[in-house]
Amino acid sequence: MWWGTAIEAPDSSGLAKFYAELLSWHIAHEELGTAIVAASPQGPLFVFHQADAYGAPVWPPAEGEQRPMMHFDFRVGDLDSAFAEAALFSYCYRQVACSAE
Repeated sequence: MWWGTAIEAPDSSGLAKFYAELLSWHIAHEELGTAIVAASPQGPLFVFHQADAYGAPVWPPAEGEQRPMMHFDFRVGDLDSAFAEAALFSYCYRQVACSAE
């Protein structure tokens, strides 16, 4: 059993790998449709669940579109470099995810 924040995603494994790399955490557990990323054995944990009918949220919110339901806030030492690193990881993740389709 685990305790953590559960997140639905169209690619639970891929999104778990993205956050593990971005946060320098590790994949604590992975099975078909579920992947868990942890900072340490005691947590915190992010649990990613496969959601085949997932609809990505739209920002800014638009009428008739999926609205963002949550977000993460992380404290970083240098906001500009952390933003650039996250943008690069996101770009690389999308390139890999798109090439697999």
